[in-house]
Amino acid sequence: MAEVLVVQKQEERRQALSIEWVKPEELSEGEDRNGRIFISDGRIYVIPPVGTGVPATLAPGKSISRLYINGEIVRGPVQIEKGNTIEVVLPYSEPSASLAYTISSNGLQASLAARFANGVVYTIQDAPPLEYQTINGVVADVISPERFTKEQILKFLKDNNVVHGILDDAIDYFCEKQSSEYLVVAKGTPPTPPKDGRIDFKVGLETEKIQTDESEIRVDYRNRFFIPSVKEGDLLAEKLPGQKGVPGKKVTGEEISVREPKEVELKAGKGTQLSVDGRFVYAAQAGRPLYKGGEIVVEPVFVVDGNVDLKQGNVTFSGDILIKGDVLPNFEVNAGRQLDIRGLVTRAKVRSRANMSIGGNIISSKIVAASSQTPYPEIIKLYAKIISTLRKIVSSVYQIKNIGGFSRNISSFDGQYVTQLIDMKFCELPLVIKRLIEVPIDPEDDLAPALEELNNTLVQKLTGYGPRQIRDIEELNQLSEQLLIMGRELEERSRYASANISFPYAQNSQIEATGMIYISRGCYYSNIVAGEGIEMEPNGFFRGGSMTLFQGDIIAGSLGSPAGAKTELTIVKNGTIKAKAVHTNVQVSINMRRYTFTRPYTDVEMHINSDGALEFEGLRAKNSSMPE
Repeated sequence: MAEVLVVQKQEERRQALSIEWVKPEELSEGEDRNGRIFISDGRIYVIPPVGTGVPATLAPGKSISRLYINGEIVRGPVQIEKGNTIEVVLPYSEPSASLAYTISSNGLQASLAARFANGVVYTIQDAPPLEYQTINGVVADVISPERFTKEQILKFLKDNNVVHGILDDAIDYFCEKQSSEYLVVAKGTPPTPPKDGRIDFKVGLETEKIQTDESEIRVDYRNRFFIPSVKEGDLLAEKLPGQKGVPGKKVTGEEISVREPKEVELKAGKGTQLSVDGRFVYAAQAGRPLYKGGEIVVEPVFVVDGNVDLKQGNVTFSGDILIKGDVLPNFEVNAGRQLDIRGLVTRAKVRSRANMSIGGNIISSKIVAASSQTPYPEIIKLYAKIISTLRKIVSSVYQIKNIGGFSRNISSFDGQYVTQLIDMKFCELPLVIKRLIEVPIDPEDDLAPALEELNNTLVQKLTGYGPRQIRDIEELNQLSEQLLIMGRELEERSRYASANISFPYAQNSQIEATGMIYISRGCYYSNIVAGEGIEMEPNGFFRGGSMTLFQGDIIAGSLGSPAGAKTELTIVKNGTIKAKAVHTNVQVSINMRRYTFTRPYTDVEMHINSDGALEFEGLRAKNSSMPE
């Protein structure tokens, strides 16, 4: 901010005062009286004392600048004598006016404000006769400053280098108001930024259009798993060159430069062809267009124009598959990459190694989306149950051996204790192992041999007559350690093997994904297994069956049913469960902490708090107010 004073004057004036001696009034003989002084119309009147009275004194007041007697400055009371001269200096100020301006940091705006101060004229204040008199000043007149003319204002701006973008209307308004508030009176010319080169995609791709700053790409939820396809010769993309910007100008007349536009390189990858001039990319084969690694490629897509039925047969393809109709009962679809089914899936088996989108309902079917066909989250869940049970068995055996609760009879093996504990207390262990053996293992998975060997060891040691052959309880500790190590490996692989599924509705189905599962309407009596999260629309419902999530959040509308259908929700690691409504008989487990709803609640949120406890938030609801 800069401020220039146009008129500024401050001075003091010395004024001579006349002195008149006044004859004292007559008194009785022998009576004494002190002298007095009074002031009237700028004159000093002195009444001498009578008899033995003392003369009056005169002192400067606070409202005068100086008091001189006989040319000497007086700072305290003095007696006035005949022949003295008295002068006073009264404060006096001329009216003043100034202009102040500011220029914004980018130089594109100048503002103006006016500063005014009135002039003040003082005179000697009248005072009645007093023995101790003080001489003071009083305001006699106030003088207003002259206002600025338009010519003065424009000259002020020019003198301060404000020469570009003067707003004539604003100047006129300022001349009228002349306010102390800043008013914008000049605006520079902002620069026009350049338009960076970009690639204009002519077809839908797996990602959105490229941005030269490589900012995060967002994908529309409803089109998350759509697989676009093109024919040979289709135009895929056009390179649009950058456009230069236009420099701007500050209010001071300085130029504001602009950068050169950034250009983007158009690369044609596998299955595409670049035009001679480098501006266009065309499809060299039919398939799915992608942008990956800075290149546009076309990968082959197997397209089924109708239903997967007797006419078509089962569909297995190493790349992407697009099915425009339904998958009918007893058929299978296996996609080596993404899978897009536009219709229904009924009593069928459907698998993909990448994202899957199903547009219609799923009835009595098994759906799996995983980069490996091995359902890691399901195996991790079962391993966790087995580890927990083995640790309890080991603890119980140590307690029995310490208190001698069982006799060793003939055998000296710890296996007798393990057998009795499984039969009497942990009878669910063989059932869990049976379920584990039924989980399909992808033969192409590099972990398949290790998984099969570990699972066979569980069968041999913990089912049938296997527990009796355990010599030392330490064998179970070693087995728990092997399960723990394998579980961690599966967890790590699950993080980098995300495949998602989206569908509207499922009934009596098994649906598994290593990534996210999105449900728009709801599920009846289905089992859902996901690696990263399960998300439903706000009005979506899940009635009967189970949800198993490795780690992440479960977001649902309504869980369970008014009739109390058994509904299980499990988060193996950590996460949050949120639901608009939860009915009775809904069982929840987060990181082995469990809770069963015995009455309906609304606006439910459950998670593990900092103390490691399962924390529950929700409102009790009357059955009549619960959504179905």
